[in-house]
Amino acid sequence: TLKVQKSLLGTLNRISKPIVYFSQKKKHLRFYLNLGKKTRAFKWGILGCGNIANSFARDLVHIPDAQLWAAASHTPGKSMEFIRRHGGYNAYSTHDELLADRNIDVVYIATPHVFHFEQVKKCLEAGKHVLCEKPLAINEKQAQELIESSNQNALFLMEAMWTRFLPATVQVRKWIEGNAICDIT
Repeated sequence: TLKVQKSLLGTLNRISKPIVYFSQKKKHLRFYLNLGKKTRAFKWGILGCGNIANSFARDLVHIPDAQLWAAASHTPGKSMEFIRRHGGYNAYSTHDELLADRNIDVVYIATPHVFHFEQVKKCLEAGKHVLCEKPLAINEKQAQELIESSNQNALFLMEAMWTRFLPATVQVRKWIEGNAICDIT
């Protein structure tokens, strides 16, 4: 298990370093799209408009260079109410409509976990970066398939595991990578 976890950690580190960092000073994640010399903020789309999505949208406004662009829900009227409440530009009644929106750079998936694998897969196929609520997938095979797809398409993929960026977690990761605790193979 440790071997698999260390392998996945290496993959996440390799993917996320160019476009994600945690600001110790401002205590938030920053996501940037690298466009050569020019960088701009990500425009976010949210799949699912339930409680966790509402919490995410309330926090998104505190990230200086992030913009809520759209939300999608299969429940009639729910995405419209979500956009009215949190600000944004488009309310969609299907997830496919949101994925077709060329303005969206990254999709936050806040739907029930049984749908995550297929939704993440569709997002990556649509050329969208993905932040997915826990769990990313229901087994290692699915997770590996999604990681391979994100690597092949040069897209950011992350499970919404905010504890990964806590200072204590960062320090433990350094100890593990430096074999300071024990030799991990």
